[in-house]
Amino acid sequence: MKKILIIIALSLIIVFLGISINSSIRDKGSDKIVKVTDNSVIMLFKYFKPLPELNMFIGSSVTDTYKYLTKNLSRDCSVLYGEEAMDIRGKIKVETFEDDISNYINEKNIQVLCNGVKYEFLDKQGNPKKEDITLMINVCNYVVLDYYIFTKLDINTFGKNPKILNQWFKYYNNYSSEQPIIEKSEIEEEFLGIKDTYELVRKYWYHELSSGNKKDNKEIKSRWPAYGNIFFEIITKKNTNDIDDKGTNILKFRSYLSHRARGETC
Repeated sequence: MKKILIIIALSLIIVFLGISINSSIRDKGSDKIVKVTDNSVIMLFKYFKPLPELNMFIGSSVTDTYKYLTKNLSRDCSVLYGEEAMDIRGKIKVETFEDDISNYINEKNIQVLCNGVKYEFLDKQGNPKKEDITLMINVCNYVVLDYYIFTKLDINTFGKNPKILNQWFKYYNNYSSEQPIIEKSEIEEEFLGIKDTYELVRKYWYHELSSGNKKDNKEIKSRWPAYGNIFFEIITKKNTNDIDDKGTNILKFRSYLSHRARGETC
């Protein structure tokens, strides 16, 4: 009887050790698993470039974005960097842009916000025309993980539906066929003692990216965590007191890789 009890005890110990060793192996390989997960999540964004002439997308090398800025920047940029809470540490000036960037390039986390970046949009006739954009990027370990684009396009020149918007919608339609949310409002603005009324029409599209994401899959949100999002909008602003005013389109695009899907160092 004692021999049987000893054999059972030894068997249990062996099984326990086997489970512990297997668990340890999985833990040691967890870094690789995380990296694979990160890459697969980045692929959910399909490497889409919201501005075709700018080689910037979720997962892109920040070096490409910096190169574009050095050629198309007309004003200064602000730089924030740090390990956790980011603090403003410096200003990038146009004339010393490359020198200043080299001072920050090796920081783990960087945020660059630039105004007055020149970009060529196609007008109603399909001809390129330079306009100012605001560009914000968040970078970790040389990789773009979050970006924001803002610009204003005159309807007389670029039409009611600028061509760039069609590209954004086509990309969005890879994930969802839901119609945009539409909001209408009026605001009053005063300039030099003259008060004008403006009509605003806002259309925006928003989609959360999840593992195994499929178009129009209603169950995804409850079954999978959100790994990021795609958001863009167009706000048409028109002066109701001026019959000659065709209006202005305010365009915004943002794509974001969730912190839960980023590596431990980000």
